[in-house]
Amino acid sequence: MIMPIRALRWCASLIAICAFLPGPERAHAGALPSFTLLNTTFEGQSLGPIGTGGPGQPVSVSSVITATVVEQTFPALRGINRALEIGHDASSVAGFAVFEFPGDAEPGDGNVVVEAAIFQPFGARFLLYVRENAGAAANWGSLTISEVGNLVWNDASTASTSLGSYADGETLDLALNFDLDARTVEIIVDGVIVRPASPTYSGALGVGAVYLGVDRTTTGPTYVDNLRVTYFPPVDLFADGFETPAP
Repeated sequence: MIMPIRALRWCASLIAICAFLPGPERAHAGALPSFTLLNTTFEGQSLGPIGTGGPGQPVSVSSVITATVVEQTFPALRGINRALEIGHDASSVAGFAVFEFPGDAEPGDGNVVVEAAIFQPFGARFLLYVRENAGAAANWGSLTISEVGNLVWNDASTASTSLGSYADGETLDLALNFDLDARTVEIIVDGVIVRPASPTYSGALGVGAVYLGVDRTTTGPTYVDNLRVTYFPPVDLFADGFETPAP
């Protein structure tokens, strides 16, 4: 069951760092600010094909998919009324709605947490990719949810690994916790860690985009709501006692 939006989880590595700090420093670290890079519930979007380039909108939508803001018809998905319906035109290639961050932000250190609520009836084949800004060279992670409910993950360090499966019509509460310093990712589904922190992309690029899409084999739509990306700067940025990072 999907729970309401809440304070985002810190990844295990950041918690471990704070655990070894002395008392006053740990208390200060516990108050570290976070910065919202993307937060869209689609409530502020007009019904119909989603626009591009505006607040809470993708920067682009592939011509082989449809990305439509719809009123929800299923009670299990979080949100008040509206969600993004992603469908396919039955062409031979996958397609995506690409969400980037304001100011072309692309954090390369600290922690980035990607969260989304996903409702997928059997028959759809949903894709969620995490990449750098304005490109797709850095495979920080690629999640596939198959037509029969299998969750499969791959990234620059892992060819393919199963994350389990879900029942038809279930809503998934997904969280991807990226430690950009350690170059690891921890995957949480419905509040359960299904993949502990494991190596991912190790190159020079940061996290700068979330791709929401469907594969060419899709026979039905997928619905996404409450897409959120939050940045936690490195702990050492705040060692001098300032509450915000230097420009």
